[in-house]
Amino acid sequence: MTTAKAQLETINWYFGQYMGLRFEGDQAIPVEGGQLYTGEGCASISDQQGNLQFYTDGTTVYTREHQVMVNGTRLKGNSSSTQSAIVVPYPSQPKKYIIFTVGADDRATPTYTTNEGLNYYVVDMNLNQGMGEVIHPTNNNLLPLVSEKIAAVRHRNLKDFWVVTHFEDRFYSYLVTADGVQHQPILSIIGPQIDKRTYPVNARGYLKISPNGRTLAIAHLTNLNYDSIPFGQMTPSDDYYPTNGPYANAYPGYLGLYRFDNSNGRVTDETVLDTSGSPYGIEFSSNNENLYANVDYHTLINNVGEWSHGELMVYKNLLNNPSYTGGADPIKATKRVLNRYSVLDTPSALFTARGALQLAINKKIYYSRDYKDYLSHIANADDYSNPMFEERGVVFPYYTYNVNTRYGLPPFFSSGIFRIDCVPLGGLSTLCLGNGVQFSFYEEIGMTVQSYAWDFGDGSTSTEASPIHYYTAPGLYEIKLIVQTIEFGELEVYFVAVVNPLPVLQSATLEACDADLDGSLLFDLDSAQEQINAEEQYTYTYHLTEEEALENINPLPSLYESTVNNEIIYVRAVTETGCTGITTITLNHAQTTYHSLEPIVICIAYDQAQVLQLSNYNERIEALLGTSSVLHIQYFESIDDLEANRNSITTIRILNETKKVYAKVKLFGSLCDDVVELTFQPSEVPLFTIEDIEKCIGDRVEVSRPVHEGYTYQWIGLTGEDTNQELDHASVILQNPGRYTLVVTNENGCRRAIDFTVTDYPPVLITEVKVNDNRQIIITAEGEDLMYSINGENWQHENVFVNLSEGIYTIYVRSGKGCITIHYNVVIFKWVNFLSPNTDSYNDVWRLKGLERYTDVHVQIFNRFGKLLVDKVMSNENEVWDGKYQLKIQPSDSYWYVIKIPGHTTFTGSVLLKNKK
Repeated sequence: MTTAKAQLETINWYFGQYMGLRFEGDQAIPVEGGQLYTGEGCASISDQQGNLQFYTDGTTVYTREHQVMVNGTRLKGNSSSTQSAIVVPYPSQPKKYIIFTVGADDRATPTYTTNEGLNYYVVDMNLNQGMGEVIHPTNNNLLPLVSEKIAAVRHRNLKDFWVVTHFEDRFYSYLVTADGVQHQPILSIIGPQIDKRTYPVNARGYLKISPNGRTLAIAHLTNLNYDSIPFGQMTPSDDYYPTNGPYANAYPGYLGLYRFDNSNGRVTDETVLDTSGSPYGIEFSSNNENLYANVDYHTLINNVGEWSHGELMVYKNLLNNPSYTGGADPIKATKRVLNRYSVLDTPSALFTARGALQLAINKKIYYSRDYKDYLSHIANADDYSNPMFEERGVVFPYYTYNVNTRYGLPPFFSSGIFRIDCVPLGGLSTLCLGNGVQFSFYEEIGMTVQSYAWDFGDGSTSTEASPIHYYTAPGLYEIKLIVQTIEFGELEVYFVAVVNPLPVLQSATLEACDADLDGSLLFDLDSAQEQINAEEQYTYTYHLTEEEALENINPLPSLYESTVNNEIIYVRAVTETGCTGITTITLNHAQTTYHSLEPIVICIAYDQAQVLQLSNYNERIEALLGTSSVLHIQYFESIDDLEANRNSITTIRILNETKKVYAKVKLFGSLCDDVVELTFQPSEVPLFTIEDIEKCIGDRVEVSRPVHEGYTYQWIGLTGEDTNQELDHASVILQNPGRYTLVVTNENGCRRAIDFTVTDYPPVLITEVKVNDNRQIIITAEGEDLMYSINGENWQHENVFVNLSEGIYTIYVRSGKGCITIHYNVVIFKWVNFLSPNTDSYNDVWRLKGLERYTDVHVQIFNRFGKLLVDKVMSNENEVWDGKYQLKIQPSDSYWYVIKIPGHTTFTGSVLLKNKK
C-alpha cells in the first residue's frame, strides 16, 4: 500500500535577515524569532500538519525553537548561493528529511574555487526529544561543482522524489527513495552551454519545477563565455574580478522553459524565452499555466555595464499542454510586464528587479527584493489575464531588531500532482463563518479513486467525493482526507482551512444640521465607520437597499446628499479576509432652534451712543436656554451672516434706533447651533436740571419737576421735619440747607439722578439795640446792604430812629437778599430824667415808670468823672436812684446811666440831679 502525505509542509517560511512568515488560509502572517541572516539561499520544512520542523541557510540548521540543531553546522551550502538548500521528506521513513545543499564561491576563478558542489544530509526528527539531529553521511557529495540551483518534485509514483540541479549543459536528476539518495543521476544534456570558467556569475539564478511536475524553468543571471571577456579594456574592478565584476554581472543571461518527466527525471524541449536580460527569480502558478520571472536589463557601452531597467513579467506556460509543439515564439509572444522598475531602489548598482519568486499555499506568488521591510506579492496568479501585483504585499513590523528582505525565499518540493481544493460557496474568494465550503480532491495523473474519508477538523466527517460543509465557529481547522486508489493505494492529504469571522458591526447614526431648512444635507458616510466598528479596519460600500448591499451593486458615493430625514443607508462591510456583513446608517436631519430674548432696553443720555460688549449678554442667553453647557457663542448683525458664518461681531452701537443681533450658540452634545435673536431698544434717559438754591434762614422753598406719565420720582437727602412729606412726588418742600438728589426713572427703567444744594444766605445779626435819652433807638447789626425798620413796613438805610413816642417797638433788619431779622420788645418809656432829693415828696427819687414790669434789670450810674455810683440789679420795681452815693446826697449835676433790660435793649442817657440845699 502506498501512503503519500501532502500539502502543509510549505506553510512556515524563514528567510532574509531574521524574517519569518506563517500562512493561515489566505493570509501571510509575519512571525519573529527566526535566526537566519542570509543574502540568498534558505530552506524551511514543516510536517504534513503544518508544524515547523526546521530551517537552514545551507550551512546551519535551526530547530523549530530557533536553536542550532545537534550536528547542524558546517553543511556545505552557502548563504550566498541562490538556492543554497532544499528539503524533501525521506520516503517511507516518517519524521526523517533529507537536506540537499549547493555551494557558492563569489571569488571563484577558472582554476580555483571553494564551492564544494552538491551534498546531502539526513535530519532525524525522532532524535533529541523531537528537536531533531543532523546526520552527515560519509559519502554525501553528489557533484564536485554545481551551479547555485536546485529543485525537487514528487515522483509520479507518489512515493519518491526527484532532486534536480544544473551544471554547464546538463541537468542532473537524482532519485530519492526509501533506500535513500541514488548517487547515479539521470542526465539530460540540453542547451544552453554555460561556461563553467565564468562561475560564479554564470551560476546565479533560480531553478523551478511546476507543481504538477510536467515543466521546468531555469534562470541564468548571465551567460558569459570566458573567452569573450575583453581583458584590459574593462574597469579595474572588472579586470580584478573578471567573473564577478560589473561587466560580468551586466552581461545578458538566459531564461529557459523545458518539459520535465517526473516518471523518469528527464528534461526535454528547450524553449528559450529571453537572452537579452539578466533573469533571476522564476515561479509557476499553482495551476501550472503561467510562468513568472523578473529580469534586469543592462547596457554595455565601451565594456562598461550599466543598469537600464527591471521588469516583473508573466508568460503563458504552453508547454504544460502535452500536445503543444509550437516552439518558443508563441510563448514569448505571451509576455506581459506586470511592473517596470525604472529607478534603482536597492543597494545594488546593477540590479533592482532581482529577487526570489515563490509560490505559497494560498496560491499567491511572493517576491523578495533586496533590503526591503516588505514582500511584494502576485494575487490571482492563476489568471494570466488578470494577475494582481502589489508592491507592498506583506509589510513586516519593526521588532526589537531590524529585519530586511534579501534576494532569497525558501524553495519547496513540488507536489501539486494531488491536493485538496477548498471553494467557498456563493462565489466568495474566502471562507467566512456561516458560509458553506465545498471540498474536493484534485489530481492530475488519472487516478481511479475507490473511496473518500473526510475529517473536517471539527468532529464532522464525510465520505462524499466533493462534500459541502458549514463551520459553526471561526478558527483554523485541519482537514484530513484519506483517498483509496487502485493505482497508488491509500493517499493521505492534509489541508488547513481558515474560517474567518464575519465583521462585527453596529448600526450607526449620522446627524447633520439642516441650518437653512431646505431638507437637503450632505453626509460623509465614511464618518460612520467609527460607530460601526472602531477596532477593525473594514472595507465599506454604501447602498440604498439591502438587496443592493448584498449583491454589491450601485454603490453610493461616500459624500452622499440626503433629502429625507431618518433615511436608511445599507452598509456592506468586508473584512481584510473578504468576509461580508450588512448594517445600516440612519441619516438624521437636525434643525436649528430659534429663540428670542425679551427686548433689551438701552438707556441713552444726551444723544451719546452706547457701545455694548455683546459677551455681557451670554448669561442671559444661557438662562433663556436653561443650560450651562454652552461651548461657544458668536454674534452676527444678520441671519445671512450667521448662516454663512462670516462677519461675526463682538460689539454693537446703539443710539436712536432699535437694532437686532443674532447669536449662534453651540451647545455641548447638540449638533445644530441654536440661534437667539437679541433686540436692543434705545430709551432716552429723562433730561432735566435743578439749580442750586439759596434762601433765607428758616424759609421753606418748593422744588419741583414737570410731571411725566410713567415717570417715577424719588427725593433723597431730606432731614428733620422736611421728611414729613411724600418723597415720591414731582415736588418737595425744603427748609433745611443741605445736598439733595432727585432720581427720575422713565417707564423703561432708565434713570437719571440730579444732585443740587440748598444753602441759607448769611444771617443778619443784630448785635445791639440802644435807646438813647428814651427817645432814640440805635440799631447795631452785621450784614450786607442792610435796611432797618421799627414796624416792618417803613424801611430806611439809617440805623437810628429819633423822636420816638412812648411804646413798645419791634426792630427789623433786612439784608440785601431780603432776609429779615426781628428783635422784639424795644420799649420807649415815659421817663422824667430828673430828681431832686430834698424830701419834699416831689422827685425825691428817680423813678422810671414801666420798669417794674421787668426783672433782672441792670442799672449803672456814673458821675461826670466816670465814677460808678450805682451798680445794681432790679426786679419788678421802678425806683432807680435816690441821688445818693454811700448814703450821701450827691451834688447837683448831670449823671450818666446805662440800663439793660434782658431780652430787649440797652437804654443810655443822662439824668439831672438838682440838690436844693
